[in-house]
Amino acid sequence: MHCIGVDVSKQELVTYNGKVGQVFPNDRGLSEFASFVKETGDTLIVFEPTSTYSRRLETLCRTEGISCCLLNPRVIPHLRQVGRGRSKTDKTDAELLYRYGIERGAAEAEELRHDALVQSVTAYLFCYRVVQKGRVACQGLLEALKQDPATSKDLLSKLEGDIVELKGKEAGYIAQATAIIAEDGAAALSLEALLSIPGIGPITAITLLTLFRKYRDANR
Repeated sequence: MHCIGVDVSKQELVTYNGKVGQVFPNDRGLSEFASFVKETGDTLIVFEPTSTYSRRLETLCRTEGISCCLLNPRVIPHLRQVGRGRSKTDKTDAELLYRYGIERGAAEAEELRHDALVQSVTAYLFCYRVVQKGRVACQGLLEALKQDPATSKDLLSKLEGDIVELKGKEAGYIAQATAIIAEDGAAALSLEALLSIPGIGPITAITLLTLFRKYRDANR
């Protein structure tokens, strides 16, 4: 199995395969990098999941069935210290990821499963959280402005309306996620079981459901 360390950034994938470092665009479909991986053959890709930036790489590994090792970002600083405190560069990180893959990656490798339900529900949860942050920020601003006598009533009324609208969007995203789950019999039963636990509400239950489906082999 050939190991490739990949340092993911917004625009680029900086790679190292034990011999040379190469840079590929982090664009939609990752066509250049995908061709490189296919030419390499049996491959293990080691990278740090970086939320939005690594989404395309995760999708490629999932759809093409490529073995990968998703390394906790906290590990790299420790590996760099072991390497005598070298300064951070993209190439150095790619090499560190490669070396980790060679030493331990095979034992930690996994094949990312494609679960359409998880992908769809997770997208709605992301949207919910973004809107929720906006609503909480607006509420904080509203409370602050209420303390200022110079604030116009029209502005306060506008903010109150915005908050109501954002609350509606939050509820809508959760309703959409729940509807998707309801279409899958097994997922619907799992959600019902989670909701039966005292103290577990819809958002926590839906989040747990996606995690349990994504990490099916987790034991703790």
